[in-house]
Amino acid sequence: MSSKFDPQKHHRRSIRLRNYDYAQPGGYYVTIVAWHRKYLFGKVMNEEMKLNKVGEIVQWEWLELPKRLRYIELGEFVVMPNHFHGILIFRHNTGATPQGLTDASAGNAPLSAVTNESMDGSPLPHEPKPAPLGVIIAQFKSRVTKRLTY
Repeated sequence: MSSKFDPQKHHRRSIRLRNYDYAQPGGYYVTIVAWHRKYLFGKVMNEEMKLNKVGEIVQWEWLELPKRLRYIELGEFVVMPNHFHGILIFRHNTGATPQGLTDASAGNAPLSAVTNESMDGSPLPHEPKPAPLGVIIAQFKSRVTKRLTY
């Protein structure tokens, strides 16, 4: 077993690339470690991970990401007793019309099925610029924490 966290020995350093746009399309491998590496998410029994309530919340919030952020796909992921590994895939911003917007003159067909331009010839609005990886992970952690406090 490893020793307790000692800020004199355990210095955090960023492994992020300077000036890199972490919102650009690509796959990102993420590891999130529980506070003080405590076994908060469950335990391994008979070589199988058994999630507790906290681990289930972590897994549920992870699976919700692509439902809230349409430019995100999930790769493989695993919730471990005191940490989490996952792959987030950022797709290209397609410029597609957000779901649910329709044009009444086209018989309620989605706008993107009608044309890529509005009536005056200007391009239709693009989806919002994807949030950077750090913002998405901060929001994910916040949502997990909020669900635990209610």
